[in-house]
Amino acid sequence: MDLTGRPAPACAVAAALPRLRHRPGPLIADLARAAAGGAVIALPLLVVDGMNGVLQLALIALVLLFAAFAVQRGLKLTESWTAEGHHIVRRGAIGQSRLDLARLRTFRLEHFAPRKGAGWFRLRLVDDGGVRLAAEDTLEDFHRLVALALAAAEARALPLDDVTTHNLAALGLARGIA
Repeated sequence: MDLTGRPAPACAVAAALPRLRHRPGPLIADLARAAAGGAVIALPLLVVDGMNGVLQLALIALVLLFAAFAVQRGLKLTESWTAEGHHIVRRGAIGQSRLDLARLRTFRLEHFAPRKGAGWFRLRLVDDGGVRLAAEDTLEDFHRLVALALAAAEARALPLDDVTTHNLAALGLARGIA
């Protein structure tokens, strides 16, 4: 907010956003879980002779699922997020994406809780050009990225759904948009 009580322009807030990277701890833990899960599923493929073909295909599919998850988490380790002018830029091993905050169309903050007292946040953003970005709270200073995108959403008077409003309050970022 500026001194008049209006949202600050997104580009003014952008200058305050440092280069963000994912905290390696949670991602390395996910990689270890993926490796352990893949190994446990692959073990019967290696030691059981005469296994049913359908069962073999099912186990191979599960091993591939664990491998895909491991690749996805590994790629997150290469990502960095920055604010450049009125853009949020995500750079990683497979390229970059630039979302124009001045053309922000969708702002959604989701929370996933597999069990009580645990879980993670995911910020989903879409601009008028169709660029989509999703950031998880494994990013260091994730709340600063959310605040930057929220300032852009306020500047564009985007409506926020009840789930997003609740999750913003949980992050301590409740604002005046209904």
